[in-house]
Amino acid sequence: MIRKTVFQSAAAALLSTTMLVSGPALTDITSEIAAIQGEIASLEEEISNMANPDSLFGVLKQARLDATALTLALLTNQKLANEGAGTIEVIVPAVQPHPEKSAQLLEEYMKQMKVIDAVQDEVAQYSGGLVQAMAISRLETEKLTLAQIRAAWMQAEYGIALPANVSGSARSSASDIGNSNPSNDDGDDTKVAWADPTHPDIDYDQSIFRQLDNEGFEVVGWWGLKKYQAEVDDSPAVFAINVNAFTEGYGDDPSLKIGCQEGTASIVFDTDDYILTDSRANSISVTYRIDDSEAQTGRWSELSGSKGAGLFNADGEAFLRKLYGSKKTFFRLRERDGEIHSMSLNMAGTDVVIDAAAAACGFSTLELTRDDYKAIQTMLNAGGFNAGDPDGVWGNGSKKALRKFQEANGLSATGAPDRKTLKAMGLNL
Repeated sequence: MIRKTVFQSAAAALLSTTMLVSGPALTDITSEIAAIQGEIASLEEEISNMANPDSLFGVLKQARLDATALTLALLTNQKLANEGAGTIEVIVPAVQPHPEKSAQLLEEYMKQMKVIDAVQDEVAQYSGGLVQAMAISRLETEKLTLAQIRAAWMQAEYGIALPANVSGSARSSASDIGNSNPSNDDGDDTKVAWADPTHPDIDYDQSIFRQLDNEGFEVVGWWGLKKYQAEVDDSPAVFAINVNAFTEGYGDDPSLKIGCQEGTASIVFDTDDYILTDSRANSISVTYRIDDSEAQTGRWSELSGSKGAGLFNADGEAFLRKLYGSKKTFFRLRERDGEIHSMSLNMAGTDVVIDAAAAACGFSTLELTRDDYKAIQTMLNAGGFNAGDPDGVWGNGSKKALRKFQEANGLSATGAPDRKTLKAMGLNL
């Protein structure tokens, strides 16, 4: 008598042909089944303990669980057939076995096991934070790859094709996250309308803040922030200035400026005074110190008006990532004749300003490696947001996929993997 079970995977819509699974005996199939049962139990526990199992990280785990569970069903069927105890009917497409490909895939399986061991060692090196979160994400994607290689091996070895995609229902679940609007109870006990209530320690009665408000700036901590559209192409643009070092009105003191204009990120040390530089060079030495770290010196581009120096494009983005989370900074610029321009700044509100510039210019405020981008691409694909081949190159296809995810979750559709987006994917930063 045949025992009949139809396995409902996340990709059941892709299954097309009913076949009774049979084939040559696997070596030590009982041990393999026991190992997979343990893997499934562990995965189910991990998913049940997740704070947000509908995140893309959760979808990724569920995809691996689906592939692993179907593999278990097929191996169990094989064991029953070997023992003459009947078969389990599993609905899968029938394909031709391919012994040569099977041998190649078995070799790839062993290589992937080594990759997973290496990533597990990397995870163990970190105690938390973004670096460990991304390493854990990479570990999960590598494990999914291992499950897919195992599925491909079964197809080549036994003529069994396994589904590898997730269903539309999983996409719907993932798109539900992040849609709730956080409360914005700022209170109404501030002294002036333009005051930033998140920084009640700052005296917003100062004339500089009144001037910023009059000129259309949003006051954020010690910053004046203005968002607008570039005249040349209507692209999003940002200009922000830190006024902590000001003693008088706007423009009368050295300042730090952050911006995004026509896709170019920038950070500028404006000396508000003409500086003497080497006419043969286009850069000038700037010394800076962020919080309590050691002071560093780098070459910054001289401004065309000879009133300071700045970093632009990739250099600007990299420096803004350094500034993220900072509380205080010191900058010093030395002219050719030895005259020094310096300023010390309270950086309250800096993260909001950098987030605005990053959103406008489409870059991440996080230090992400190619492996990190590969993990994000894999998670997007698992959630039904097609980022193409997960190769770690953050191109237009990846940006488009991430924008769709961001739109589905009520986030700013920048196409950049910012902190809010990665948290919505299920990464604990």
